[in-house]
This record gives sequence, structure tokens and C-alpha cells, in this order.
Amino acid sequence: LQYNIVKSILEETGNTQGHGYFEAEEQRAELSNLIAYSESNSWHYFKTHEIDEEVRLSIENNRLFVIYIDRNLYDVGASAKFKWNLKDDELVESVVRAVDERNRLQGFSQVLRQKYESVTSDSSHCCIEIADFLGLNISADRIVEIAENSRCTASPKNQNHASSFRSLVFGLANVLQLGFLARRCGIPNRFIKGIKNTIAPWDTESLYHPRHQSPWQGESGAWRDILSTSEVEKIERYISFSENGSTASFGHS
Repeated sequence: LQYNIVKSILEETGNTQGHGYFEAEEQRAELSNLIAYSESNSWHYFKTHEIDEEVRLSIENNRLFVIYIDRNLYDVGASAKFKWNLKDDELVESVVRAVDERNRLQGFSQVLRQKYESVTSDSSHCCIEIADFLGLNISADRIVEIAENSRCTASPKNQNHASSFRSLVFGLANVLQLGFLARRCGIPNRFIKGIKNTIAPWDTESLYHPRHQSPWQGESGAWRDILSTSEVEKIERYISFSENGSTASFGHS
């Protein structure tokens, strides 16, 4: 939802280009292009779960804006369990990575952090915060339209679910790490990304994928019915709440 709000707000400028989802490896492969984007007079945006350190160091902070969403730590775990079928140690590891990435944001000067609950409950206010953060002047009426359209895009019935075959192919590609192997073979990243977008079980515009929105519609506290007692105990054992707080997130855009 937050990504699509950012996308719609930047499209209001008439001078923007989206690049979809970038893994850290893809960012390193595209570093020269990302630097060029940051030096251009247009807006460029992408979604990621991790900003590569070399990218952060290569692009001055006044040209790199990070918009991040904070979420209850337990709900992050519940989301991982529902979406990716992660359990026990794998689930805890994913939450730990999310917390580590959140803590890395302290190294960025241009960061807007928004509460997950606030974005889902008051999308119009979320739009205003993002527009102000980016220094864009958008009318109040248009802000309301962007918020409403973004919420409609997020509706499960409007999410583009791919066929079982495409989902299977993408799953096999992930297991075999074909993207990594292709890069090792010297295949340009733009071709790898094109192939992944062709077989990917997600909508290449909105980036919503099957099971992206849970049956509980993002309601906070649903983790109580999703996580097992042992998983909650492991999360609390490996993550210090006094140091890391009680919120984390899988990604930022």
C-alpha cells in the first residue's frame, strides 16, 4: 500500500520512472545506473527489503529518500509465516533480519518512517506526509483520490494472482537461485529482471503477489492466532526488546 501511494504521488510530477523490486544483489549490479538516476532531474523509485551498503555510500543522502513502514514485531513474524510458510528458526531469522535492516536506517539522513497501522487506517494523512517529505505540492482533493485509488488497488479482488504454473516456475527459479547463477555467468541484470518479471506471480505495476494480503487484512494483533507459543518464545529469546523496540518491517520503498 505504501509503495503504491509513493508511486502515485511521484506520477503526479509527470517526471518519474519506476523500477519495480530490487534485491540487494540487483542494486549492486545496477549501481552505475542508480547513481545516474540520482543525478538526473527526474524521480526514480524502487521497492526493496534491503538497501545495499555500497548503494548507500555511493549516493549522497540528499539524493536518496527512504520511505519506510514500521510494524509490530510479532505481526511481522505472522506475516512471514502466512506469506512464505516460514516456521520456527527460519521465521525468527527473517524477523531478526528485518530488525537489523530497520536499525541500519540510522545511517540515512533522509528517512520517513510511518506506522503500519497509521498507513492502513488513514491513507490520506500518509499521502500528505509523503508529499511533504518529498517536497511536492499536491492539492488536498488529489491527495484524497490517490489514497482511495491506492486502497482499491490493495483490495484482494483487484490483486493479479498468476496461474499455478507461473507460480511453480517462479518457485523453482527461487530454489535454484537462477538470478544469482545468471549473474555469475555474466548475463546483464536487465535481461535477468525481464525474465523474472515474465514468469513472476506478481503484478509488475503494483507489486502485489498471491497471498500478499492476509485474511485478517493487516489487522494488528493477529499474530496471537498465527504464531505458536514456541515461535513467540524464540522471537523474544533472540531479539532484545529493550534495544530494538517492539516494531520492525520487511521492507521499505
